[in-house]
Amino acid sequence: MRMVQLIVNPIAGRGHGAGVVPAIEARLRRLGCEVATFVTRRRGDAREFAASLERTTSLLLVVGGDGTLNEVVNGQVEIPLALFPVGTGNAFAADQGIGGTLDALEALVRDGVPRWFDLGAAGGRKFINMASCGILGQIHRAFWVGRRGPDSFVRCLLTAFGILRRGLFRPVTIRCDGRMVDRVAHIVVVGNTRTYSPGVSFTPEASPFDGALDVCTLPAPRAVDLVRWLVGVLRQQRLEDPRIGYLRARTVHMGGTGIECHVDGEYVGPGPLSVSVLHRHVQILVPPATVARVAIA
Repeated sequence: MRMVQLIVNPIAGRGHGAGVVPAIEARLRRLGCEVATFVTRRRGDAREFAASLERTTSLLLVVGGDGTLNEVVNGQVEIPLALFPVGTGNAFAADQGIGGTLDALEALVRDGVPRWFDLGAAGGRKFINMASCGILGQIHRAFWVGRRGPDSFVRCLLTAFGILRRGLFRPVTIRCDGRMVDRVAHIVVVGNTRTYSPGVSFTPEASPFDGALDVCTLPAPRAVDLVRWLVGVLRQQRLEDPRIGYLRARTVHMGGTGIECHVDGEYVGPGPLSVSVLHRHVQILVPPATVARVAIA
């Protein structure tokens, strides 16, 4: 019998994570799975519990968002993973076409294809989507310092506008594969996947299968830039601006005085931050349609 271990973040998606667990357990048992459930109580619980699991577990199902998934891959990468996305952003689910319905979950567990994904390593921790320094790091610092309970999209936007309105931005220096990048940057996004958040992409050509990281560098935005850049990232296309850089590298070092950094949406402290790629590092179930789409691309 297939043993499926759930790791549940009860406050993910404004508390939706806890409420959906009984229905998930019922669906999995209908598929003939043996099910066990662990519910987190604080940050770090998912990582610590994942690290304690033995290989007798067939599948580790993460019920949460990008932050919970990040904790799990920092706890273990030997047991295959699946994701039921109930977080605020769900960037990885959007990138890989993973649905957030019970029918989609049942199909994923029954028919999903295990694929070897690259991960990034940043400052002693792993990430699956992205790492960033500069203005986006400032935004995530303000967001995490003020976080109390479930997130809301409105608070995310208000936090971002507050940082941009203040305009206190510090430059970020960049080295890619040991070479200094001669470009003014106040935002640096290092992407392992295309999706920064659902519908938003700074690294639209990134692939978590190619053994490399995509790097987008942007200067401090003016008001007119925000409008143009927003249109570009929502179209998930490379931004057409001579001040914006787009590179690919296996290692990236971001430095500078007073810069702030985040990894997979979680504030990780001030820089510098060194990032590298971990090729084919973890197996994750994806829908067959996603595999077909990647093959065509």
